[in-house]
Amino acid sequence: MKEELVDQETVANGKKRLLTLFGILITLLLLGLLLYYVNVVRPVTQFHDLYTQAHYTEAYSFYEDHLKRFGITAQKGEEIVKEEVLRIWTAYQNASADQDTLDQVLASAARYENMNAFLSGLEPDIQVLSESRSRYTSGLSHLEQEEWLSAAEDFSRMSETDCLYKEGKEQALAAQKGYSSLILSESEALMNAADYDGAMALTDEALTHFPDNEELKAFREKIYTAYQEHEKQDSLARVQKALDQQNLTEAMRILAPLKEKYPEDTQILEISASCEEAYAGQILSKARPLFEQGAYEEVLQILAPARELLSSNTEIQALYDETSGHLPAWLCDFPNYENVTLRGTRKKGETAVDTFGNTYGHVLLYAEPSALSMQTMTYTQGRETYTLSGAYTRLLGTLAVKEGSRGIKNDQTGTFRIYGDEQLLLEIPGISENTEPVSFSLDVTDVDLLSITFESGTGLKYLLGDACLYKTWTPSEP
Repeated sequence: MKEELVDQETVANGKKRLLTLFGILITLLLLGLLLYYVNVVRPVTQFHDLYTQAHYTEAYSFYEDHLKRFGITAQKGEEIVKEEVLRIWTAYQNASADQDTLDQVLASAARYENMNAFLSGLEPDIQVLSESRSRYTSGLSHLEQEEWLSAAEDFSRMSETDCLYKEGKEQALAAQKGYSSLILSESEALMNAADYDGAMALTDEALTHFPDNEELKAFREKIYTAYQEHEKQDSLARVQKALDQQNLTEAMRILAPLKEKYPEDTQILEISASCEEAYAGQILSKARPLFEQGAYEEVLQILAPARELLSSNTEIQALYDETSGHLPAWLCDFPNYENVTLRGTRKKGETAVDTFGNTYGHVLLYAEPSALSMQTMTYTQGRETYTLSGAYTRLLGTLAVKEGSRGIKNDQTGTFRIYGDEQLLLEIPGISENTEPVSFSLDVTDVDLLSITFESGTGLKYLLGDACLYKTWTPSEP
């Protein structure tokens, strides 16, 4: 019995110790929870409330004074900062937060430790979207002030990643519409005042900004059509004025470009036909009597402008060709000329004098070689050709020796020849400084290639004066 009592007491004491130990453990646990709440939960909650309510200055001070004492609380505070930045950044992307709100939270976040990498990762996207929103805001401002081009440019430079991009495109179209309406109004006022150049310049300038604007393109065509009609009517009025003054030449000069510009305009064609008939009759009535009198140069002066204005008139063209055939084509100015072989120099001039004192116009000179060449040469020769293509009938000219020619070396003489298609037409041998001028008139009908050759001792200067070709030749001509 006694032993049983001892065991029960021992058990009771053990239970008491266990209860005491459990109480101590519970007390310690509660104390730890209290400390965790006081030092972690409550500070983090306070920081969260301050930061998410945008009390950024107070939140940072609280972070410095309380959260940084423990690494875990500092880390939790930085996580709160990141979450808030991401929340506002998302709201900004959705256009439910403005630029100032985003800027404030970014500026506050930059003050915290270990935030550089996080903020750097967001920076490129933030920069692109901020620029886009800035363009959008600027565009709205320009739109409100009716600064259409600036507004359109701002909206057109928005980022496609911006949720306001679609709205920006609509606003850009509104700006373009406002601009085109302004230009159309101003251009129409200029057009109504007959300032077609100003109206077209204004519209063209607008099209450089909006090349696909159909309203502007259509109105430009309207201006051009009105301008053409104005020019046509103005030109026709000037034609009528010229006709009233019996100035057919002026009327034809005005009608020529009109006819080319409006080839199917019946009014212009009828007036042109009537004027051309009268003008051609007037020109031919003046030119033909002069032609019969042999006043060929006067005839050409009359026919030349008419030939340009009435290029299709066969009568004027035929009379022009016949008249020009009676006038000389000077050999010194002949276009189809080729020097085949010429030792010495070939020159052309207005006048020259021969050894007998005779003066010539339209001169060709064939001079001796240079002084250096004369030391090694005793003889010189030359040949040149003219392509006539069978278009001429008579060659006239005078061969003489130019004054100032020195005595021929070694007492040699010169020879001058003219060939028509290699057939000798003229030969003048034994030429010296004492040779008298020789005039010639040669038949070159159907000659294709005319050749002139000469040979002489050095020191001689040939003078070919007033050499010319005629297409039409009669013995009465000089």
